[in-house]
Amino acid sequence: MAQAPTTGMFQWLKYGTESAATSIDLHTGGNLSHDNQLRLRTGVGGNQSRRGGMNAHGGTATFYITPDTEALLAAGIRDAYPRGDLTELIIEGGADVWARLYTNAVISSFNIEFAREEGLAATVNWGALTAEAGTGSTVAALDDDIWEDYDIVIQGLAYAATEEYGVNGLTVNVDNQVSFHSNANTKTDSDRIRDPQFWLHGTEILTATLTCDEPVPQETVEIWKNDLDGNLQLALVGTNSTHIVEVTLSNLMLSTDDHGFVGAETLAGWQYNFVGDAQNGSLAFDIDTI
Repeated sequence: MAQAPTTGMFQWLKYGTESAATSIDLHTGGNLSHDNQLRLRTGVGGNQSRRGGMNAHGGTATFYITPDTEALLAAGIRDAYPRGDLTELIIEGGADVWARLYTNAVISSFNIEFAREEGLAATVNWGALTAEAGTGSTVAALDDDIWEDYDIVIQGLAYAATEEYGVNGLTVNVDNQVSFHSNANTKTDSDRIRDPQFWLHGTEILTATLTCDEPVPQETVEIWKNDLDGNLQLALVGTNSTHIVEVTLSNLMLSTDDHGFVGAETLAGWQYNFVGDAQNGSLAFDIDTI
């Protein structure tokens, strides 16, 4: 049966390590993408060869965080620092009778975002060694509540501190610097010789942006001292009726801060940007049942 015209009502995305069995159950955006990385070779007289390059399989998904997405985000955090492995995934998604299946997939980058008047959300980007046609399906029912902004408390910044600054936004970005490659070894599938044969990841790049209704005390951040603190931390804890989510940032160093001038009726704010520690790691993410 061919895929008929449809809407987001019939879309879905699932993931897992052995099979794509866990549904991203409050999925709000993203795409399933492919780039043939076409190679154009042009010579004198205007002659040109057009052939495919190495297949670039991948996609992205934006969603509200639930317990069912804990393992997806955890897959983007290496298992040791600085050189630990990333968890390989199987990811499948599409519509009711059309799908694309990604195998040997890894989370190349992701973010976690808290914002005023929003739910706790995330975006993941993945690449894969192989993609193929999948099987149509449907999204699973939502079993658990998400975390709204009023469920969440954010504290920091001094080491082990519990100060609060009227935080209205926190975004954590992680880039694993994943790259995909091929070489002149014999290909395992003669029908798919343009697929990448392996992937590598580089140093983790973690950045965080904090926006507040109140300034962080000068003695906490000390932006102009000779030796900047490299052990600043932030803790986000969200509690709903069934689960607790914790996003813990440690070993942060302040990179920039900003206080903008605004109109007389506009809430003033302070923004702070931080860089994480690639050698020892700066992010821990956990969801527990109450």
